[in-house]
Amino acid sequence: MIHATLENIFVEYKFTIIVVVAILVILLFLYLAALCMHKKGQNFIIFSLALIFVDFTFDCLFFLNNAKDVKSLYLPSLLVLAIPAMINFASALYIMVYERINNPRFQNWLYDHSTFAAIITVCSSANIQAIRLIYSELFNCEIFKAGISIKSNKWIMWISVLDAIIEDIPHFVIQLLYHKSQSYYSVIPFFTLVSSVISLLVAILGRFYDALNASEF
Repeated sequence: MIHATLENIFVEYKFTIIVVVAILVILLFLYLAALCMHKKGQNFIIFSLALIFVDFTFDCLFFLNNAKDVKSLYLPSLLVLAIPAMINFASALYIMVYERINNPRFQNWLYDHSTFAAIITVCSSANIQAIRLIYSELFNCEIFKAGISIKSNKWIMWISVLDAIIEDIPHFVIQLLYHKSQSYYSVIPFFTLVSSVISLLVAILGRFYDALNASEF
């Protein structure tokens, strides 16, 4: 049954899958370009950001289009979406304000890039890891060279751990319960499940490596 349903998805959404593959190729090109321009930059953040916003987009689409299919999952889906977003936004705003007050280098950066900082603060609602873009040195551009303190790095790490616990794991469980109750895999729940699995694995491994590197902070 599941095998046949998956085959139906690939046939029915062939165009969507082709678009996804094309996007992956573009991301790979951007990564290689960034690597050539500045090898010491945190160039892999290109893939991290793509995963963050794809996962968040499908989470939102699932809530809007499919969460009501299983009434018992509607409220948990809302809470798992809203609470982490509020915590991430508040944390990103705190980091920006803290660095503005205590970090002269960041003050200079913020003076020149205040609009970009505001955009990143809002985007960090999806995942606090998005704020790493401002100091990733991507493409060796000044806009990605905001120096931040050890304290803020630690704060990002711990909020990421919290985010994995209150968002990634619960959302993965919700997806499993949803798919268990449904006989047909529509496109949004299917890709939401896929993105949830990938995001959870990345979150676990990422926090593990953060812990290994914590002594460097």
